[in-house]
Amino acid sequence: MSDLPAWLEGEWRAWGVRLPESEHRTWAAVLERGNRLVRAEGGRLVAGLAAVPGVLTVPGAELPTSILASAWVEPTHRRRGLLRGLMREYLDGLHADGVAVAVLQPAESGIYRPFGYGMAFEVVTARLPARAAGFNGAGGVSLASWPEARTAMVAGYARARDTYPGMLSRDAAWWDYSYHRAAELPIFIALHAGGFAAYSVEQRWRDGSPEDVVTIHELVAEDPDAYASLWRHCLDLDLAGRVVAYCRPREEPLLHLLADPRRLRQRPVDGLHLRVVDVVAALSSRRYLPGDALVLEVEDEFCAWNQGRYRVSEDGCQAADEAADLDLDAGALGSVYLGGVSFDSLWRAGRVRECRPGAVKRADWFFAWSPRPWLSWSY
Repeated sequence: MSDLPAWLEGEWRAWGVRLPESEHRTWAAVLERGNRLVRAEGGRLVAGLAAVPGVLTVPGAELPTSILASAWVEPTHRRRGLLRGLMREYLDGLHADGVAVAVLQPAESGIYRPFGYGMAFEVVTARLPARAAGFNGAGGVSLASWPEARTAMVAGYARARDTYPGMLSRDAAWWDYSYHRAAELPIFIALHAGGFAAYSVEQRWRDGSPEDVVTIHELVAEDPDAYASLWRHCLDLDLAGRVVAYCRPREEPLLHLLADPRRLRQRPVDGLHLRVVDVVAALSSRRYLPGDALVLEVEDEFCAWNQGRYRVSEDGCQAADEAADLDLDAGALGSVYLGGVSFDSLWRAGRVRECRPGAVKRADWFFAWSPRPWLSWSY
């Protein structure tokens, strides 16, 4: 554990960006409740890693997890194995503490695959013209500021999190950090009995005509009426030219509401990355669709304790000595764990080996879940 101001100073040096005061204060509050690892040289921190505890919704259950919030190395000390050493210490500690899975949202998606993380699902950036037609909302939307809307947003998010694998718990510190700029942007909150939308508006003009950009930071809806009403509100704002929404589900229902679905442009990007720390505990914690048991041969160079063969059934997971149905590495196992990435796509990419004919198709049925995984907010 390091002194937090020194840790933050090292993080700023690594990224070359000093946070505004509001972000500095709320980010420090997030990290304060977690665990920080460091590497020092000459009395100065040159690398650091911070993780905070959370709860992850998995298919049919909730699971305590560790969220890797930040990892950095000073530019003068890169390519020396410092990050690898921090990850070694971090994952060893999680294993000793009995944590089954770890998650993160990387700034650069390729960094953590060597450590056994796999992309657990995709999210999309959605763009479409304002006032896109084809559906009407049922109304019932009211506007509120961030502080007064907080209680309703927390409750709505918690209800949604019960449903969607991939969603993470948020404590007060996470909420404060997520909306620390609510007054500066400003962020408007549209409230509905079945959900909420948080958005900001950037004023733009072209040839004397308004073309404001509406950015939807978060839209959470529990039912179709709330979903349509909140989207309709954001699309119909006066002076708006286009609407951009980040971190939306890969299967965005809006596509099926629009009169012209081609108006909706979606750019996929990797969402949550997941690391299975303990195969037996992780695979025993989630639920599966009815089906025959599967035997998985797991290869895990970075966390050798996971190396082995496991039988997965509706009753859980245990070590096995029978012939394997599928052979996959730890990153691939992390990818399929939430049901957001198919065994078939990984098999076609050469990341999964089918040891018995038909095992890939059977595994996709067994691991599938509805609704599909989704992460509401990109931290």
